[in-house]
Amino acid sequence: MPISTILAGHSHIDTLVGNRIVTEFALRPVAGAEGVCALEGPKPRNEVFWERLILEAPGRNVGFAWNGNEHNGLYFFRPTPEFDFVSRHVPQLKEDAQIVPQAAIAARLRQHSLNQLETWLNRLREAGPKKLVQIG
Repeated sequence: MPISTILAGHSHIDTLVGNRIVTEFALRPVAGAEGVCALEGPKPRNEVFWERLILEAPGRNVGFAWNGNEHNGLYFFRPTPEFDFVSRHVPQLKEDAQIVPQAAIAARLRQHSLNQLETWLNRLREAGPKKLVQIG
């Protein structure tokens, strides 16, 4: 059966084919999903991985997961001094916390990961996939 859909990205995609340690790139079938493969390759995901996805993308459906745990990586441990920000989703602030702009948190996340996402997303679009979906 020809490959109609490629799934690629960070650890969330690895769960579809088993989180294996691999040294070579391969399109590995996703069990129970005819015509769907996941692109696996060495970690960490780098330019070579994304370039390989771009080569495989033309004419195919592409779903990709981009990171997903930056909030844990950046903010898992309580910072000193403790901070909080105003959110329309949470009606209260932590007492005695330093208030920082929500935009500063968003800027740090963008710098850490999201700026690269925009670069690869644009490159993937230019490659001509049939459909391109970010898995969130």
